[in-house]
Amino acid sequence: MQDVKLDFQAWLTARRDAELSAESDALGEELLTWMDEQVVLEKSGWAPELCERVATRLQGADPTSLRKRPVVFWSEQRTAFAVPGRYIYVGRRLLEEAMPEDAVALLFAHELAHHRLGHVKQMLPALRWARQLPIARVASFLAVTAVRLVTSREQEAKADAWALDRCLDVGYDGRACLQLFDVLRTVAENYGDLDMAFGPDDVESAAQRELDKDGRPEWRNALSALRERATRARWELMRGYPSIRDRRARLEARLGGR
Repeated sequence: MQDVKLDFQAWLTARRDAELSAESDALGEELLTWMDEQVVLEKSGWAPELCERVATRLQGADPTSLRKRPVVFWSEQRTAFAVPGRYIYVGRRLLEEAMPEDAVALLFAHELAHHRLGHVKQMLPALRWARQLPIARVASFLAVTAVRLVTSREQEAKADAWALDRCLDVGYDGRACLQLFDVLRTVAENYGDLDMAFGPDDVESAAQRELDKDGRPEWRNALSALRERATRARWELMRGYPSIRDRRARLEARLGGR
C-alpha cells in the first residue's frame, strides 16, 4: 500500500481560495444587476463585438474558470475598471475614441491584469463590510469605486507590464497598443487634468530641464535627477498612479527593440 502524504495546509489554502472565488462571483453578479439598473449596458453592436473579440484573443489559452467577460456600459466617463467577479467594465464613450484594436486590447488586458496579479482580491475586505449595509445599492456602488481605493503606483505599473506582455504574446502590435495612452492623455487634457496627463510638471518644464543640463557639472545633473525622481515618486504616491506620459514611457522602454 502506497503512503499518501496529507498536506493540510494545501487543502486549507485551496478551500479558502474556493470560498473567496465564490464570494467574488456573488459580488460580481450583484454589481452587474446594479449596473443594469443604473446605466445602459450595450449588449449588441460594434462595441461589444470588439470587446468580445479582444477578450477571446487575450484569454484563448486560459482555463475557462479564469476568463473574464467584457461589459460595455454607457456613461459620460471615459473609463474602464475591474471588480470582483467575472466581468470587466468598459465605457462606451472611451471606445468611441479613435484607436486601433491593439489599443483596446491593452485596455482590457490592463484590467485583466488586476485580476491575475491579485489586486482585485484586496477589495474583498471592504466589500465584505459594505455588503452588511442595509442599502444594497450602497454596497454595490462601493464595488465600482473600491478598486480605486486600493490602486497603487506599483500595481498600475505591474498591470501595465503584464498587459503589454500578454498583448504581445497573442500577436498584437506593441506600438499600436501604446496608442491607448495617446487617447487617455487627450481625455485627461480635455478634462483639464494636466497632472494626470503629464505628471507634476508640463512638457515645457521637462524640456527646459533637459536644456539646463548642458554646461552644468555632472554632479549637479545627478543631484537634479535624484531630486526629480523623489518629487515624481512623492507625487505618484499621493495620486495613487503614475502619469499617463510616464506609463507610456515605461512601456516604450519595455518594448525595446521589439
